[in-house]
Amino acid sequence: MKKEIQQLIKELERVIQALKETAKLYEEKGLKETAFVLGGRIEAYTAIKRRLKQILKHQR
Repeated sequence: MKKEIQQLIKELERVIQALKETAKLYEEKGLKETAFVLGGRIEAYTAIKRRLKQILKHQR
């Protein structure tokens, strides 16, 4: 279970990074609303990652 959670955290970090880069590109192209929506997704995935880290910490 511990390894699965660690893998999920790594996957989320990759997704979050990709979303940040995409949001930056959208903002540069003038699509601020789309970048804003992606910002919300980034926050949601970051919250999930934080929760997974808490679960991992309590399993030790």
